[in-house]
Amino acid sequence: MSLGSRGYLIVWDLKEGKQLRRADGKQAYRQVAFTPNGQKLVAASYYEVDVWDLAGWNRTSLGGHWSYIGGIAISQSGKMLAVTGRMPVSLTPPGIVVYDLPTGKILQTFRGTFMNAIAFSPDSSLLAAAGDSDITLWNTRTWNTEATLSPPVTAPKAEVPITIRRLNLLNNADYLAVDVFTQMHIWDRRRSKLLWSVPYTQAAVSSDGRKLATVIRDSKTDTFSLALRELPAEAPVASWDVGRSYPEAFALSSDATLVSWGTHEKNPASEKVFVFRMR
Repeated sequence: MSLGSRGYLIVWDLKEGKQLRRADGKQAYRQVAFTPNGQKLVAASYYEVDVWDLAGWNRTSLGGHWSYIGGIAISQSGKMLAVTGRMPVSLTPPGIVVYDLPTGKILQTFRGTFMNAIAFSPDSSLLAAAGDSDITLWNTRTWNTEATLSPPVTAPKAEVPITIRRLNLLNNADYLAVDVFTQMHIWDRRRSKLLWSVPYTQAAVSSDGRKLATVIRDSKTDTFSLALRELPAEAPVASWDVGRSYPEAFALSSDATLVSWGTHEKNPASEKVFVFRMR
């Protein structure tokens, strides 16, 4: 799957490298996520969230008057969709809305603090959301607060404010992968201990929370290298040189055997999608 700046979605046959289907949305999509069974696709612009039924390419727009959507997450059960962002001040403060994905009905809302990142645990039992430096965990059965965490992470430069841009719950939510300004931090939440950190240009965690793929730029040669890690271990299990194409967008397959990235060019016709098999 790839998406364009003009609001279209493209499904590709990876073996043949051919387009299978193209669909046009109402607005430029910034984020997309598949349900675990591959039957639905959730696509978010700055202002709206659409759910696409891939069997017939029918689109359903979810309710909500967003002025900015910060992140989306689908539970591994495929039953819940969480959206975080800002809503118009005249209506409601910023917050999180959790939908029942099959029906589109709202299950739960959290109001107040703007959250930059959101994620479900691999077993769907926890929902996590991150503000600038704090992380809140909710139990998805009772929607009670499970914990409020402050990972001991720092920005790579003193003048850069700490902002958690991305968040993943690993294994059985024993570990967190916390993304702060081109640094990925692996944190043991049970022991409140930072295990290790790694710089990156792009990064992605597998859906089961067990593998991390990172791309790093070598400033001397202006080339990129791809590394795969089995979390929470720090040492890569494999690495590859992947050339000079800057990874504007980056994704890891559910089984962590394929990684893809897209380029951004001044001429849209020159944009490409690369797929790399990590075996």
